[in-house]
Amino acid sequence: MSRGGAILASLLATLGRPGWWLLSLAGFLVRGGFLVFLLPIVVLPSPLAISNVVAPFIVPMAFGRIGPDTIAVGVAAVAGLFAWLLIGGWIAAATDLVLVREAAAAAIDEGVAPPPAEAPDGMEAERRDRVGVATILAARLVAWLPFAAALAIGLVRIVAVTYVELTRPLEVESPLALRVAFGAAGELAVITVLWLLGELVGGLATRRIVLDGAPAGRALLAAIRDVIRHPGSTLMPWLVTTALLFTILGGTVGAASVAWSRIIVALSDRPTDPTTVAISILTFVAIWLAALILGGLFAAVRGAVMTFEHIRVRARTGTFGASVHHRPGDRSVPDRGGSL
Repeated sequence: MSRGGAILASLLATLGRPGWWLLSLAGFLVRGGFLVFLLPIVVLPSPLAISNVVAPFIVPMAFGRIGPDTIAVGVAAVAGLFAWLLIGGWIAAATDLVLVREAAAAAIDEGVAPPPAEAPDGMEAERRDRVGVATILAARLVAWLPFAAALAIGLVRIVAVTYVELTRPLEVESPLALRVAFGAAGELAVITVLWLLGELVGGLATRRIVLDGAPAGRALLAAIRDVIRHPGSTLMPWLVTTALLFTILGGTVGAASVAWSRIIVALSDRPTDPTTVAISILTFVAIWLAALILGGLFAAVRGAVMTFEHIRVRARTGTFGASVHHRPGDRSVPDRGGSL
């Protein structure tokens, strides 16, 4: 099957399986996507309010003095981050395991690749699932290490820029977040690129773990090799589907933010019109739910496209239940019975 045929088959398979949307949405949310859906209802504080909160921590750090309060906040933040990474990462890894396995089965049904050897049943399958989830989590965390390093280094510059903008701003017309983003543009660009690469490599390694039973280290090395050797089957589909996902989320979340502002205005009017308030609330809920559904759908599309393409490449190279000397579907010459 061609690349275009595999992508079309993955799209049709995803549209017909709403359960994939929910699993993909769950994995997206626990990995931090919930912050995206909170943006419409979160009112960003003013620079003065931000300075009142962060100045007691940023000012001493800027002068090289770290007090007990700063250490306590840092320890609590690190502990919360690790708890989120482990618990949320475990849940997301479990959804990855199910989604990749089901997408692989759908790819086989669509003729992308021949069926592989039979999987173990019973207790052996349950044990392998637990090991698989732990291995996926480990691979994901290792793939994010460059991002974590860039974030830790970049935070030094971000803190310095924030301190300057809070104490000696050159101009105050632009929002504080925008001024900090421009001041630390290079660091933010590196952090973003490494985050995207970590997502890509971690996702490819996940498919190696689920479909090949590879350990985390070997799966990560194979994923990096696939990105370098086969960018058309790895990097490009992931970039296109990720851009679609971000575009859909940006549009729907932006619309939800506008609808939420309409609710605030309707509630602020005196006298308050109950009909206007009800319509505003219903509009916001409808847009917000649409954002969730579309986010889950396009996240599922991205995962299915990557899994179908991964299986197609493996079948073409003879590593997915097919002979390395023949293309999938060729007649087996020694087979007198005429089977394919």
